[in-house]
Amino acid sequence: MSACSSTEALPPDAHAEIHAYIEGLSPEWQPKALELSRILFGHLLNSTAKIWHRHPVWFDGKNPLTGFSLQKAGLRWMFWSGKSFDEPDLIPGNGRFKDASVFLQPDSILDPVQTARWLDKAWNLQWNYAEIVRNKGVLLPLKGVG
Repeated sequence: MSACSSTEALPPDAHAEIHAYIEGLSPEWQPKALELSRILFGHLLNSTAKIWHRHPVWFDGKNPLTGFSLQKAGLRWMFWSGKSFDEPDLIPGNGRFKDASVFLQPDSILDPVQTARWLDKAWNLQWNYAEIVRNKGVLLPLKGVG
């Protein structure tokens, strides 16, 4: 039985596609992905969530905030503007973008205070990814950064 099939499923308003994504993970990873998705749905109440580039992503309007994907190193929890968070536990991405991530393992324990702080920063510190094409590849400040 998968984690999503339990009585502790995603919130009723959760997108079926995110549920399906989690169901598609191996049983080892489903509980951590389910836990993370519950946290994101619970904290980012004014966001929208969908599968974007084959992974669950939460948005402020059209601007991506955070999401996760299973990679060789673990469940990558990425923040699109995370490089601006000034958080030592987030690993900055490579290249010209402002992302930063943390890799979770099935037995990782998420610190609720740290998690809430990261999600508050995700909402309040944003680079404008939604208009990067219109801005000819230049990433401009959107909210709280610059």
